[in-house]
Amino acid sequence: MRRNIYLSKLTLKEAQEKFYKSLLKYKLTQPLKGELISTEDSLRRITAEPIFARISSPYYQAAAMDGVVVRARDTY
Repeated sequence: MRRNIYLSKLTLKEAQEKFYKSLLKYKLTQPLKGELISTEDSLRRITAEPIFARISSPYYQAAAMDGVVVRARDTY
């Protein structure tokens, strides 16, 4: 006997309606209000707005990942 383990497919319109109904159910159609909390209490939380550091760390220009390549003549 073959098991049917796959989810049923929905059309884009059906998926959008289902998603919107879920938003309505949990009253999430408007952005939630932000709150001011200490850094210590912010574990597993997300910010309501972008946050920018006053001082960069590290304080010098550095690549964010390995694999950056430049031609030496372009750096003079």
